[in-house]
Amino acid sequence: MKLSKQLLIFIYIFSINLFVSSCQKNTIKSKNREIVDYYNGIVVDENKKLIKNVEVKMYTVDQEKGTIVKDIKPSITYTNDKGYFRINDKSIDILHVQTEIKMLVFNKKGYQLDSIPTNIGTSSYRPKYDDFEGLFFIFKTPDTVTLHKCIDEYRKLK
Repeated sequence: MKLSKQLLIFIYIFSINLFVSSCQKNTIKSKNREIVDYYNGIVVDENKKLIKNVEVKMYTVDQEKGTIVKDIKPSITYTNDKGYFRINDKSIDILHVQTEIKMLVFNKKGYQLDSIPTNIGTSSYRPKYDDFEGLFFIFKTPDTVTLHKCIDEYRKLK
């Protein structure tokens, strides 16, 4: 009788913990970094001034070839007055962010074209900061990219 009462108490406590944990928001956090279901960032120049109207394209990268998948249309957005951009991607989850690579391409007249992968991976022989090391532009706190002014006259005309 005593054992069954203890078992019932254990099951009751376990059930409450399970219920409470299932009601919490489903987010992925690590060392104060929360993964969100969109890519976002801030674009600045060399003087840390915010750049508005930067075209940001997100391409999908073929893992085996290391090239952009041409069959998938890129997502396109522009930075706002505060240099902020956001591209929604509901496919983001813990599996995708660690295995899929997206390429963000930043383009603005008068600046050098720049591209940044969202996942550069990490070496297996060195210690990791956390499970999300090598991932960019997928955290609630946005990453920043710096664009450099053109010195090439040809690029300035485009």
